[in-house]
Amino acid sequence: MAKVAFLLLCFIFWACWSVGAALAQIEIDLGPQEVPALEAEEPKAILGLAAQQMDRGETAVALATIVQGLARHPDDPRLLERQADIYATQPFMRQPAADLYRRLLVQRPGDPALKNKLANLYLALRQIAQAERLFQEVLAAAPDNPEAHLGLARLYLKAAFFTLAQEHFAQAHARLPENREARSGLEQARGLVTPQIHTVTNFFEDSEGFRRFSVWSGFRAYVNQRIRLYGGYGYLNYNSGPGPFRGNQAGQSLHRHVLPLVLQYRPVRTVLAEVGVAGNDYGRWGQSVTSRVAAHWQAAAGTGLSLSYSYYDFIDSFGPFRGPWGLYFDDFTGYGRYRYQIVNPMGLWSQSYFGAVFSNTLAVTQKIRAQDVSLWGYQALGPRLILSALGDWSFISDGNLRQIIGGMVQYRVLWDPLLKIKYSLYYGDFQHRAIDLARPGAGAPYADFHSLKYHAWGVVLEYNWGVRAKFIVESNVTYNQVGNGPGQNVLVELNYLLTPHLSMRAVGFYANSMLRGGVSYQARSVSGGLSYRF
Repeated sequence: MAKVAFLLLCFIFWACWSVGAALAQIEIDLGPQEVPALEAEEPKAILGLAAQQMDRGETAVALATIVQGLARHPDDPRLLERQADIYATQPFMRQPAADLYRRLLVQRPGDPALKNKLANLYLALRQIAQAERLFQEVLAAAPDNPEAHLGLARLYLKAAFFTLAQEHFAQAHARLPENREARSGLEQARGLVTPQIHTVTNFFEDSEGFRRFSVWSGFRAYVNQRIRLYGGYGYLNYNSGPGPFRGNQAGQSLHRHVLPLVLQYRPVRTVLAEVGVAGNDYGRWGQSVTSRVAAHWQAAAGTGLSLSYSYYDFIDSFGPFRGPWGLYFDDFTGYGRYRYQIVNPMGLWSQSYFGAVFSNTLAVTQKIRAQDVSLWGYQALGPRLILSALGDWSFISDGNLRQIIGGMVQYRVLWDPLLKIKYSLYYGDFQHRAIDLARPGAGAPYADFHSLKYHAWGVVLEYNWGVRAKFIVESNVTYNQVGNGPGQNVLVELNYLLTPHLSMRAVGFYANSMLRGGVSYQARSVSGGLSYRF
């Protein structure tokens, strides 16, 4: 299997290099053009002729006219600006256009029109921070500048900062009431900041006898431009099956009530912080409280870093904020864009499927708790290749320590629909055997693993059917050294916009792996949910 992984990595890097080399050869093809000789010497007349040619769609001819004008007037700022304007219309000439705009800004540092042009070009080049800074400079000097408001609105909409996008679209629309983008953008942003309610139900089972049923109903609403509130109620019923209890039925079945409350705070475009607390009621087994703090930093357009701390009951291996009630999808923002460009569907839904495998209800009856620190980050290497890494350390109240470290390589084969291939390698280990720390006469309260190396080769497809339907599938071939052969898993997700205010999601999952001795372990799950936007 190591040889297969090595060959797959070689293929990914070769494909990335090939695409980069091909793009490096692309230039604007002006072709043989009939460029009329300039009859006028003055830059104003040259600009007028070039404008007429652009109006007729003769971009290459207009550019040649400007080049002739610059041969006669090499430093004329109007001709240089027009040359940059034409360059900016060609995707592969945007960088030379930016260089020209920067050169002109040295001479005209306070020109708002020039700053807006350069900022829009930065946005097209995915240099988001530079674009945001320039738009804000324009508004600092001229708060009513409609082009800067429209540019910031466009930027914040792409960054999913919908409250600020709404504010700037409103400012642009008030000053440019006939502008179609300002009007439609304002309508879109308004629709994405309204309160929402949702409900999700999930059923999980595996071949070891574990069963879990859950239902969750909740809400999400903006408190102000930078704070969003989540809350609701979840009910879960667990059954660990007879295996872990060795004939002792006490604690085999367990029900749970969960009341989580989460605040998300976005002080700036690049930072998202989260604080959550959840009350858990297990009936006759008493109560507990779970907490979580987390932050994500979008350091650059292709660089992100997340850090979190959680304190939770060990029955859920990553805590309730990663469970069925912790999947805080904003359904309505998912249509028309691709949700899984960086992450994978199985990564977001994994707690619903895999959390049960590592624990059983004995962990709760014995009040075993965990403190978890998790670090995740990703780096894009060009437009198609993405590297990500994960480190997770759980300090368990029975004296054990669990660590999971690893990484993933993703390569985007297609953009629309989104198709990517990936390889991941994770290493997991517990410091002690759970059975060695168990109470006398009791079984292990949770499943452990030691020096486990987990490989997965997979593919992710995400496809938008028009503006109302979205289909996602992820499938992986898996292997670890304690198994008796390779395994496989598949996740299928369907999203459908029933009405402009009502969204539906259905998710199915199946996994199969071969344990030592030829025993097959299987897990399957199905989830369904509705979200309503006011």
